[in-house]
This record gives sequence, C-alpha cells and structure tokens, in this order.
Amino acid sequence: MVGFRDREDSTTRARRLLDYLSAQGEFDRGDLGGIRLWLQNLDSDQELSDEQWRPIADQLRKQGEVDLANAVYDRIERAADDVLRDVATVLAERQELTSPWVVLVGAGGSKPEPTNIPLVSELLPLLWERASNVNAKHLLQLQEQCERLGIRNIEDLLTALDLARTAAGNPRLRQLVESLLGSTDVVRGRPTNTARVGDPGLTERLSETTQTLFSLLIGVMRNALPNDFHRSLATRATGDDFSIITTNYDVCIERALSGVNPYYYSGVSESTVGTPILKLHGSLNWFACSSCDEVVAASLDNINQLVSMRLFPVVSQCPECASLAPHLIVPPVGVKLAEHPTLLEIRQASEVALKAAKVIAVAGYSFSEADEYVLKMISRAVADSERRILVFDQSREPSRRLAAFLKAHARGYRAAEYVTPIVGDVNQLFPEFVEAWTTARAG
Repeated sequence: MVGFRDREDSTTRARRLLDYLSAQGEFDRGDLGGIRLWLQNLDSDQELSDEQWRPIADQLRKQGEVDLANAVYDRIERAADDVLRDVATVLAERQELTSPWVVLVGAGGSKPEPTNIPLVSELLPLLWERASNVNAKHLLQLQEQCERLGIRNIEDLLTALDLARTAAGNPRLRQLVESLLGSTDVVRGRPTNTARVGDPGLTERLSETTQTLFSLLIGVMRNALPNDFHRSLATRATGDDFSIITTNYDVCIERALSGVNPYYYSGVSESTVGTPILKLHGSLNWFACSSCDEVVAASLDNINQLVSMRLFPVVSQCPECASLAPHLIVPPVGVKLAEHPTLLEIRQASEVALKAAKVIAVAGYSFSEADEYVLKMISRAVADSERRILVFDQSREPSRRLAAFLKAHARGYRAAEYVTPIVGDVNQLFPEFVEAWTTARAG
C-alpha cells in the first residue's frame, strides 16, 4: 500500500504513485484512501501536474472509481486553467497581447485527431506496415536488419542510409569510413570484406530505399485534416503581427487558414500578403529542381485534386528547365542540414521573426538533439531580452530542455522567469489560450 506523508510535495507523491501503479497494475483500498485524503488537503497553491496525474485518473476510472477519477481530472483542468489565466493576465499587464507573436509548431501539433499524424518516434512501425502492404522487398529486408540491430527510430535509420549513400558514391571515402569503423586492415590498406567494395549498384539501391521511405511518409500526411489546434492558429493569424514557424511537412495549417485568413510561404511565395508560414524542413507540396534550384509550391487546390484522383507526385518536373524536381524536404535524420538555398533563407527569416516577437509560443515541439539549431536560433533571439516563451506540451520535458539551454547560452535571459510550461493537450489548451487572448484584448 502506498502511504502519504504530509511533508511530501505533489511531485513526490505523484511519482511514487506512478511507480507503484507500474509495478502493481491497480490501486488497492489504501491507495484510494490516500488519494482522497491528498485531494482534500491539497493547498490551492500546490501544483497538480497533468503529465503526472492523468495516468492515475485514467486508472481510477478503469477500476470503476469514477467519482475519484473525476475529482483528479477536475484538479488537473483547474491547474491548467489557472496557468492560462495567469499568463493572459501577465501579458495584458505588459501590453504584450498586441505585440508580435511567433508560434513554433512541432509534430505534437499534428498528432491530435482528426489529423492523426504519428510522432517521429512512432513513424517507423507504421512505415514497415505499409512496406509490407505494398510488398516492397528491399524495405522488408531492411526491416529485418533493423529489428535484429534494435533500430526503432526512423531518425536512426535515415541517418544510416544517408551516411551509407554518401560513402557508397565515393570509393575512397568509403574505404576511409570502413577503416575508421574497423572493417578495413588499416596497416595494409586492404578491406577485410571485399564484397562491400566495388558494387556499382549500391548507391542506386540506397537511393531507391530512401525514396520509397519518403513516398510512404508523404502518404501518411497527404490526406491529413486540421484539428482544433490548427483552427485556433487560423483564428489568431490576423494582421501582420503573427508568424508561424513549423518543422512539419503536412499542410494542415494551410488547410485551416484557407478561407479564413490569407497566408504565404516565406522564402517560396512571391506574395507577402497575410500570415507568413516558415517551413524549416520543407513541405509535402514543395518541389525543388535538382538542376537550377527553382522551388515550386503546389496549391491546396492542386493537392486536393491529385488526392481525389488517387495520385500524388513524389518527383515533379521543373517548369523552368524541365529537370527532375523531387520534394523539398529535410529528412528526419540525426543532424539536419539546410543545404538548399531556399531553406537557408527560411532559417534566416525565422530568426528575424523570433527576434521581432514579444511572445514566442511553442506547440508540440520536443527540442530534440537533432534540432539543436532551433535552440540556437531561439537563444540568439532572446538574449538580453524579456521575451515571454510559452511551451504547450503533454510533458514538461520540452520546457525543461529549452530553459536549460537558454540558461547556458542566452546571455542575460532569465529563463526560469520567462519560460512558462503549459502542460496538457495542445489541441485543447491552445484554443483556450487564444480565446483568453481574445477576451483580454477586447477588455
């Protein structure tokens, strides 16, 4: 039985309950009594963390303890509401509600229904399933290798493919890599496995594998519909004081904005009317010529028409020089390099927008090591400033990563004071925040 000590704070109690639940599977009468007692004696200023307590509430409901589960849910929602009200009040007092905003959108923004795009960590099993459905034998063989080696993340797989393709195209580089990895006799300069050297079709096979994975990835996203979070973005995207920066490839933000507020692709569109959307990693409707670097963005009407015809291009044709124009997408690899001139321009424009913003809202973005350049952009933008950063996520971990990085790298920025985590479902909390912003602005 889990006992409760009066001197324990909410975090300690929640962690012990979660550990016990993981080991036991359900709560006994003593646990239930302890939860009731804790809820009754909870001070109004004690924090009730969504990420810690929602699994407990879910388990209570499974066990038929509906009233107790509802009591925990109520406290969770009240805690989230209090944070939103406090943030709105502070912004209103500082007159930041009408100042320039930037919203940085990550994969978590496209996870909720009805969008249902898996997170990066969830993509690989789905792609293996689709590879099986289309009987892509080269992918099925690759799946066997990944399972044998314990590779479960698409970032690890694509990083390996990218490195292998680069080395395969340059025999000397390849032999050097093999020697560094211990697969070549460095002293004599002879490969220990001659079967891996001199295969003229290796580069093509690796490229085909990568292209097939990309095709399956695009297939996951092309039909995705906007959710409440996307629609709340469209509601807020009024005037020239709002920019959207995203690492997502999907076009759900565009679909939500369509017919509500005008938008344009910063760095790609000729027009600059409406809300700028800065897509750091490219987009499923962008195609870049492999010869002249011309970038073409297909319109939503084009996309919808192609989808309705059950066709969607993975490679297009450049309208200027007629060369092949594949998708302009930065793959989810361990280190993301924006080598294309357009993507470099978008990064620069994103940093300008971040520096101009008084409020930076982060929605569903994890600040993974693979995207450290984003942390560096924010760090440069907020140095020696009092910019408010709001981090909407199911977990506190992204806000902790961000605050720790800014504390170390953003000169003169008080991260502990200005980085505010808003924990919960971004699909629910961000629309509520936009509503609170609208109310405060009207007041």
